[in-house]
Amino acid sequence: MKKLIIFFCLILLVNFANAQYRGRYEGYVTAGVGGGVIISHMDIVENNIHPGAAFYFNFHSSYTFMAGLEVQSGLINAGKDIYNRKSKNQFIATILKANVKLFPDAEIIQTILPNLYIGSGVGFIKSNVTDVLPDTTETRDPAKAIGWRPSYTGTDIIIPLNAGIIINFKNGYRRDSKVSLNLNYQNNKSITDWLDGYASIIGGGNLAKDSYSFVSLALHYRLGR
Repeated sequence: MKKLIIFFCLILLVNFANAQYRGRYEGYVTAGVGGGVIISHMDIVENNIHPGAAFYFNFHSSYTFMAGLEVQSGLINAGKDIYNRKSKNQFIATILKANVKLFPDAEIIQTILPNLYIGSGVGFIKSNVTDVLPDTTETRDPAKAIGWRPSYTGTDIIIPLNAGIIINFKNGYRRDSKVSLNLNYQNNKSITDWLDGYASIIGGGNLAKDSYSFVSLALHYRLGR
């Protein structure tokens, strides 16, 4: 994870320097709304795909660089598995992130490549975990089950890593326009293991911290002129 974050930071710096070299760019703001599917990567792997929605507010400071706010809302729901585990997390995530285009020089690469991007940032997820069943990995007696909570409400840090493509209406792939589509894949890695109500302290658990992916399609509108 640390190596990936360092890699993203280096790309941000290189593209920011490239934007400064290319000269003056008139920045603009976009607002967007989108939807997609949430895929949880936690202790329970059964029935782990559910719908989600997001709102976006981005500032495009250069042709290569954009940063902004993203608010995600959805359901992390999974189970039952062979250990009787099942939970539901109705969450809201607020994320600050920055994206950079991988191949920004549209005059040279006249394909979809100029609008491919990657990004990262930091955010907070507010969880409301309910309907958690006792974990019977170690014992078939629910009264003796460990490594679970009947409910969990808390706010935790998440680190997003994302990649996607911007498709501009009217002007195709090469130029900015008033309306655009954004196809994006984003993995949100948390620093807690309680997003599904279970901790990885027993044999049936996933040893990694909880995370979830959001595969989305969003419509963005350019504000102002």
